[in-house]
Amino acid sequence: MQKNLKLTLVNLCEESYGYGPGASEYLKAHLLSQPDLQERITIEILFLASNTPEEVAEKVLNQSPDIVGFSCYSWNLESSGEASRLIRSLNS
Repeated sequence: MQKNLKLTLVNLCEESYGYGPGASEYLKAHLLSQPDLQERITIEILFLASNTPEEVAEKVLNQSPDIVGFSCYSWNLESSGEASRLIRSLNS
C-alpha cells in the first residue's frame, strides 16, 4: 500500500468568497482530477494573512506536509521566501 502524499498550499492573503487565489484552487482541482492521484493525495490550503513568518512556519509544520507550496505574488515574495526558508530550516 502506498503512502498518502500530503500537500499543503500556503496563501499569505485573505480568503475571499469561500475560496482563495486561483493558482492554489486550480492546482488542487487538477491534482484531484487525476485518477492515479486522487486516492493517494491530501491537499490543504492554508490562508495565513497577517501571520509572521514564524507563525506561518509553525502552522505549516503542524500539518506535517510532504510538500509545501506558496502562492507567490510581487507583493508577498519577501514574506513567502522568509517563511519557506524558516520551514526548511526547522524541518531539517
